[in-house]
Amino acid sequence: MSHDHGPLIAQAASAVSPLRPPDVHADASAISPSHLPPDALGRPPQAEPIAEILVLLQRLAVGVETLSNEVRRVADHVSPEPGDLVGTPYIAGRLGCTKTWAAELVRKGEIPKDCVVSGTGHGRLWKFHKRQLDAWLHERQ
Repeated sequence: MSHDHGPLIAQAASAVSPLRPPDVHADASAISPSHLPPDALGRPPQAEPIAEILVLLQRLAVGVETLSNEVRRVADHVSPEPGDLVGTPYIAGRLGCTKTWAAELVRKGEIPKDCVVSGTGHGRLWKFHKRQLDAWLHERQ
């Protein structure tokens, strides 16, 4: 004999906010054992397993939120905002030279390495950190 647990799952899911962990005590009282069908042996459900599940859901929500924040921090460090990066056309325009000549300056090391985004050039398009590049160009004047 199977029981339909769909309403219970929907009620438990609505009690857990994706952005803020639930208050276990408030949620445990919101889902009362009287709303649940009896178990396979016909016994009425107990409140403790529901409270335990809600505690685990709360811990999971906190863990997911923490993980999301950490991934965002790493992504921001590895890949800066697009407006912070520029290519050789920007340098060529600022220096009044061609894109080829700007790329040659990078290859020769005449543009400081801290201006160059690591992993660019050498067969790929050169990318530069705009702020560092602007500061270097300002120092040259």
